[in-house]
Amino acid sequence: MPLDGARKPILDLIDKVRSLIDTPDKWIKEYLMDISGRPAYCLKGAINLAETDNVSKCNRITPEGRLLEVYLDKEAFDLGFISPYKFSFGNNFVYMNNDPKTTHKDIMDLLNRVESKVLAESFV
Repeated sequence: MPLDGARKPILDLIDKVRSLIDTPDKWIKEYLMDISGRPAYCLKGAINLAETDNVSKCNRITPEGRLLEVYLDKEAFDLGFISPYKFSFGNNFVYMNNDPKTTHKDIMDLLNRVESKVLAESFV
C-alpha cells in the first residue's frame, strides 16, 4: 500500500494545519503569515508552521509535509486550479489559496478532500 507508515503522520499534519487556520480570521492570502503580527496564515504558511515551528522555513519541511503538498497540489489541480508557474513545486494549491474567488471554506474543503483520500488510500 502506498501510504503504509506515512498515513498517521500525514493525518496528524492535516489536523495541525487545520487547527492553525480553522476560522476565517486565521486564514489569509498572498503571504505566509499576517505581517501585522496577528496569528493568521495562508495554507502554505500553516504547513510550514505545523512542520517546523517557523513559517519562513520552507526548505526544512519533512517528507510527510512534502507528500501532503503533493496531495494538495493534485486536488487543487483536479478542482481546476492550475498555476501558471508550471515548473515550480506546489503551486496549484498556493494558486488556489491566493485566487480572489477562493474562500476559507474552499481551503477547509480541500484539506477535507485530501484527508478523505489519505484515509481511503486512494491517491495514485
